[in-house]
Amino acid sequence: MSGVESWRSLAEVTANRLRLIQADLADEPAESRRAHLNDEVKSALEKVPMAERNDFLSAVEDRFPAWEGGRV
Repeated sequence: MSGVESWRSLAEVTANRLRLIQADLADEPAESRRAHLNDEVKSALEKVPMAERNDFLSAVEDRFPAWEGGRV
């Protein structure tokens, strides 16, 4: 994968998949949800060149709102 648009597109897809995983596993223990989310991020990162990974992760993070009152 190369180019900014490619990893930005992958960031959007990854963020959507993470939301689906969160919804699908809402009744599962936190550790199980965390493991599934971690696997999804790792899988996406394998497609992004090393030099662009921090930008990719920032783009994924930007697609999630922050909780003003503390941890989400």
